[in-house]
Formats: sequence, C-alpha cells, structure tokens
Amino acid sequence: MKILLLPKYFPEGASSRYRTHNYIDYFIKNGHEVTIKPLFYDGYVKNLYQKKSKDYPRILSDILNRAKHLLKNKSKYDIIIIEKELFPYFPYIFERILLQNSRYTLDYDDAVSTKYKGGIIKKVLGDKINNLSENALATAVGNRWYWEEITKGNLVYLPTVVDLNKYPIKGIKKPVNYIPIISWIGSPSTVKYIYRIKSVLVELIKVCQFKLRVIGGNIDIEGLNIECLPWCEDKEFEHLFSSDIGIMPLHETPWEYGKCGFKCIQYMASGLPVVASALPANEEIIIHGETGFIAKDDNEWYEYLKLLLTEPNKRISYGGKARMRVEKNYSYQVWGSKYIEHIENLSI
Repeated sequence: MKILLLPKYFPEGASSRYRTHNYIDYFIKNGHEVTIKPLFYDGYVKNLYQKKSKDYPRILSDILNRAKHLLKNKSKYDIIIIEKELFPYFPYIFERILLQNSRYTLDYDDAVSTKYKGGIIKKVLGDKINNLSENALATAVGNRWYWEEITKGNLVYLPTVVDLNKYPIKGIKKPVNYIPIISWIGSPSTVKYIYRIKSVLVELIKVCQFKLRVIGGNIDIEGLNIECLPWCEDKEFEHLFSSDIGIMPLHETPWEYGKCGFKCIQYMASGLPVVASALPANEEIIIHGETGFIAKDDNEWYEYLKLLLTEPNKRISYGGKARMRVEKNYSYQVWGSKYIEHIENLSI
C-alpha cells in the first residue's frame, strides 16, 4: 500500500512527531511504501518558540508546494493521512477540491475546530472540520471528548503515546531527592499553564520544601525554588525519572478540552504520580487516588500536592501503578500494530 503522510510539522513539532513521524517505521515494517510531506519548513517550530518573525514568503511557498503535490500525485496513493487539515484557516472548499477522489483520514490531538467558532470566521470556517471529517474514511482523535466536538464522520480513538524503550525504568535505581522535585514538561508556548497554580505553589512552599523543575520553558515565580531546563529528547527521561511528581495544570476552555493528556503519559511512563486539572483526557488517563489525582480547584491542587510531597511511600506506590498503566494502555508497543491494522482495514 502506498501511503502519503501529511503532518503539519517536521519532527521538531511534538504533535507531528508523536502522532505521525513515529509511526513511519511501523508502516515500513508492515511492507507499506511511505511518503511524508510536512506542511511547514523544518525550523518553523523553532522560530515560533524563539518568537522570530514569520517567514511569510516561505510559508506561502510551503502551502503552494503541498497543493501542487496533491494535484499532481494524489492518484498514486492508496490512502492519505492528514494531521488536522491541509491548510490552517483556509476554507473547506479548497481542501475539498484538492482531496477530490482521494481516500483520506484525519488526525486530531488539538481542538482546531474551536478556533473557527468565533465572530466572522465562523461564517467561513465554522463547519470546516465537520465537513472534512464527514468525507474522510476515519478521523483519529486523541481523547473521547472529540465525539462531542466533531459530530460528523467515523471517529476512532488514538491516544498520543510513548515508546517504552525510551523510558527504560526497569533495573534503574531511582535517585533519592531530599528535597522533592515537582516537574512540568512542555514548550515555551504552554509554560503559561504553570501560572494557573501559581498561588497554590506559593502557599505550598510555606509548609513543604520542594523544587519546581520546568522542562522546555522558562518561568520565574518569586519565593519558589525553580530549575528551568531546556527540553532535549536524549535527556527527557533522565529529567523526569529523577523527579518525584508530575503536574499538568490547564485552563478550562474548549481549546484545553481537546488536549490529549500527553504530559500525564510522559510522567507516568517515568514512574511518577501525577496531579492534573480536571479535563477529559486527564480524567481518562489518570486513575484518581491510584496513579495520581485530578484536581478540580486550587484547594484540591494544594491538598493533593501536599499529600504527595509529605508521603514518599505513596509517591512510590502511585508511580509504580502509573507506569503499569502506561505499559498496558499508552505505548507504541501497544498502539503501533493497532494503528497500522486500522489503516490497512480502511484501505480494503
């Protein structure tokens, strides 16, 4: 089978890396021929994080190159797998023309449809994602909330998962931290979510010693012991495994409802208990009171973090169960073959 993969980004973009690029080897091992064409140029995401001016001529060139490739070559492929949409903020009619007579699937781990629902843009783009989904062979989604958001098409569940070989927890002695480490991992664009629990952390440091480790972003909160580390794939497991607690605070808006809880999975794969905001994916991934806690308000954030900070045996117990949950439910070792089989069945 000839497959065209159309992610939004090169592997530097986390969503594209985990939901598209990391499946390439699975397709190849099953005898499929894969062509991959990211939308934006390599370095686009890095420039975003560094807040550099967008290179609009190059972006326009990228858009035209994708359109030309589809017009010229789409008939060569048995199936086309699209991350989110062909072109952000383009009306559906353009994508309908380019995808005419094509067999395609969609993939969502961000609620891009929520960005098309306000003001004037709603008149032009409000139904775009539903229209794309209705005409797709299937629409893969990263959490089950999407069944409420995308009301047309054949939705299937595909969580964002980790490679257990990159989280080699077995046989490695965990370091003992005399001052427990609470870790957050993300990017410069998502580090803002830590401020959601700023007041909680400031109050908590008055009664419990802890270090806040921020991986992939920079933050400064007066009164806190903060360690900011650059994200590096080779160091990710080391930085998480040497921590004690993982956190995933979020705002409660439609955009965040589409988040797929991947931070939780990274923490749990590293053997950490997790405290996370009460949003759909987090509630699905975390077993409350067993692998971590779902915090519905600041009081719960305070109480759950305090409990884990002051009871190391509970941290160890919850972390062990968290790891087992990832091994059974949230790894490529589980989902790699499932996803390939799903795509193969669609091509029949």
